[in-house]
Amino acid sequence: MQKFTYHCHTDFSDGTSSVEEMIKRAVELGFTEIGITDHIEVHKNIETSPERELVISKGWDRIHKSKFSELNPAINQHIKTIREVAKKYPIDVLVGFEVDFFCYDKWLEGFNEFRKDLDIDYLISGNHFTTTPDNENVIFATSIDKYSENEEDARQYIRTHFSNIKKAIESGIFSFIAHLDFIRWSGAVGEFDYKDERMELIEALAKTGTPTEINTKGIKSIGDFYPAQWMLKEMNVRKIPIVISDDAHHTSQVGIHFDKAEEMLEAINYKHRFNLKHLIK
Repeated sequence: MQKFTYHCHTDFSDGTSSVEEMIKRAVELGFTEIGITDHIEVHKNIETSPERELVISKGWDRIHKSKFSELNPAINQHIKTIREVAKKYPIDVLVGFEVDFFCYDKWLEGFNEFRKDLDIDYLISGNHFTTTPDNENVIFATSIDKYSENEEDARQYIRTHFSNIKKAIESGIFSFIAHLDFIRWSGAVGEFDYKDERMELIEALAKTGTPTEINTKGIKSIGDFYPAQWMLKEMNVRKIPIVISDDAHHTSQVGIHFDKAEEMLEAINYKHRFNLKHLIK
C-alpha cells in the first residue's frame, strides 16, 4: 500500500489539526513522506462574494483574499513553521499549497509573481469554486443550485468550473491536479454527467503529461472516489500518472481508505503511479 500522502490540510486553512499533529500521525502510520498543502484562494472579488459571511464564520478568511500580497506574511510564517516542526520527526516533510485556479486577466501573472519567492517544494491545483463566464463573480462549486436562477445558469456554472480546471492543467505549473470531479459533491453533477467536459480534462492531462490523484475523501462525501471509475479507466488507457490522496483535514483522515483505493486501482490494472521526488515542478 502507498505509504505517503501529498494532499493534507492543517488548521492554517480549513483543517482542524495542527502541522505537528498531522506530521506525527503520518509517522505513527509508518509513512515515508507527508506533504502539507493548505489552500491558496485568491480572486479579486472573493471578499464580496455572496458566501463571504460563511467564510468568515468558519475562520477561512485567512486564505480567501482578493490580492496575493494580502497572504503575506502569514504564508511565509506557515512555511517556516512546517520546516521547523519537520526537523523533529523521522519523515520527509514537503511544503506545498493547493491552489484554486482562476482565469480573469492578470490572475496567472499575479500568482506566478507571488509564488517565485515562496520556499515551497510543489503546488497542486484543486478547484473548489466556479465563476460566472466573465470570471467576475465567484461561488463555491457546491452552491450552484443556490445561486442558479434556472437550469441553464447551473449548466454554465458547471461548464465554467471544468474549463477553469482545464486551464490549470494547461498552465504547466502544478505537480498534480486534485479531485478532478469534486463538483459531484454539489449534487449538480452525477457520475456520468458532463462526460465531454470531463474527457477534455483527461485529454489535457495526457497532452501535458500532468499527473492527477485518486482522492479518497469522496468516500465520505459521496460514497465514491474522485474521480469516477469511468474516468480512471480512461486515464489508465492514456497512462496518466496517479497518486492516492486522502485530502486529510484531521489526523483521523491521514491515509484513510488507501486500502480501498489500492483495491480499485488493482481491479482496473492501473500501473501508472508516481511520487513527487521524481516529478516536482
